[in-house]
Amino acid sequence: ETLGLRYWELPTTNLPIQREEGRSAYGKTLRVSMEGLPALPDEPYSFPAEDLSNRFMAYPNVLMAGGQRIPLAESWDEVAKAPAEGYAQVIDPSSRVEERARSLAGGGSKLEQAERLFRWVRDEIVLDPDLSSNLLAVDVDEVLAAGAGSQVEKQALLASLLEAADLDPRMVWLANRMDSRVDMNVKVPAAWFDATVVGLQIDGAWILLDPSDPGLAFGQLPPTFDGMPAVVVDRRRAEILELPFSTHEDNARRVTLDLEADADGRLRGSGRVELTGALAWAEIDTTPEDDVDGWRERLAGRFDGYDVAEVAFTPEADARRAIVTFALTQRDEDVLGDEIEVWPARPLTATQPFTLEPSKRLTPVQFLHARSDEVTVNLSWPDGFAVDLVPKPTDAQTPAGAYIGRCTIDETARTARCTRRMERHKAVYLGKQEYTLVRQLYAKAAERDQQALVLISDTGADR
Repeated sequence: ETLGLRYWELPTTNLPIQREEGRSAYGKTLRVSMEGLPALPDEPYSFPAEDLSNRFMAYPNVLMAGGQRIPLAESWDEVAKAPAEGYAQVIDPSSRVEERARSLAGGGSKLEQAERLFRWVRDEIVLDPDLSSNLLAVDVDEVLAAGAGSQVEKQALLASLLEAADLDPRMVWLANRMDSRVDMNVKVPAAWFDATVVGLQIDGAWILLDPSDPGLAFGQLPPTFDGMPAVVVDRRRAEILELPFSTHEDNARRVTLDLEADADGRLRGSGRVELTGALAWAEIDTTPEDDVDGWRERLAGRFDGYDVAEVAFTPEADARRAIVTFALTQRDEDVLGDEIEVWPARPLTATQPFTLEPSKRLTPVQFLHARSDEVTVNLSWPDGFAVDLVPKPTDAQTPAGAYIGRCTIDETARTARCTRRMERHKAVYLGKQEYTLVRQLYAKAAERDQQALVLISDTGADR
C-alpha cells in the first residue's frame, strides 16, 4: 500500500495486454495476461527473444512514508545517488592500497599511470569466480592481500587503486545487447543493466575498463555492449553514455597460406591466422594450451584432406591481437598426382545462413559485431603443371558490406596469389532493404568461395 506503481509495455503485436488490479490481505494485486499470442519467429541471427516478445513491467515510482509522497525512479541522477555513495565507500583507498598504487602507477601521464594499474590488476590478481559477486560488499584490502578476487572484486580493487592515484574513477553500469534493448525513459537499473565496469575520464573522454577478463585490453569491452547506453554512477550527476559500435576494420581475421606443390602434386606449406579486436578477445583466455588443442581441431575440420601440425597460439591482449601459426601437408589419399586443387577461401569459406526470402523474414538481423575476413594464398608449383581453372574475379560492394576476390597468375614463375576479402560493415541490419543487401552479400560469398584454382599436369592435359 505504500508503493505506487507505473506500468511499461513493449508491444510487438497488435494484441492488447490485459491488466486486472485488485486487493488481497497483503495489499494490492496485479494480474497481467495476453491471449492468442503467435509463436516467436525462429530466424538465424535475430534479436533476442526479449526484444521479439510482448513485454510488460510494473515498477515503483512513488513511496508513501510518514505522510509524504517520495518520488522514485524520476531521474537517473536520483537513481544513481545511493549506489554511488556505496561504491565510494568500497573503493575508498586504505593506506595499503595507497602504498601499492604509488609503487605501481609510476610517473608519466594519467593515461600511462592508469594503464599500469589496469594491467597489474588484470594480470596479477587471479580471477576466482566463486568469490563475492556483490560489489557493495567487497573488502578491497582482503582482495589485495589474497591476490585473488571475483569479477567485481577485481573491478573494485582497480577503482580503489585509481582513486589512490588521484585519477577519480567511477563505476559504470552496462547493458548487454544480446539480452535486450534498453528504454532509458524507464529509470530502473535492475531492468536493463547487468554488468559493472570501471570508468575513467581523461581529457574529456570516458575510458571503460574491465580487469577481470584476460582477453581485454585497456579501454576494450566485449562487443555485446556495443551500441548500448551506459550510466556513469555519480553522487552528483549520473552521465549517460552511448557506447559506439566497433567497425569491420577493428575486428578482423586475416589468413595467409604459403603452399608449394611438388612433382607428385602434393601440397604442403604453412599458415598464419591473425585475429584482431573482438575476434582476438574471444580466443584469449588463461590457458593457451587449451587454445592450441581447439585450434588444431578447428583447422583440421577446415582443411579436409590435410594433416595439420606445429600449431602455435600467441595471445597479445594489449595489442588486441592473437596469432595462430600451423603447418599443412596434403594426405596421400588426397594427392591426385596429375591435378592440383586449391580453394582460396579456406579456412574462412562462407555459407548462406539467410535462406528466407526478404518478404518472409520477420525480424531484424543482429550479429555479435561487424568484421572482415581475409585470406591470401601464395602458391608455387613445379615445371610440368599448368593452370587450368581460375576463380572468377569478383568485386561486390554495397552499404551492407563487400566481397572482393581475385587471383594473379605468373605462368613463367609458376606462382599464383589469390586474395579473398569479405566485409560485414554492421552488427545490426534493420528492415527488408538491409536484410536483402546482407543476404545478397552472403550469397555472393558462398557462390564464389566454392570456386577452386586448378592446375593440371602435362600428362593430365594430354588425357
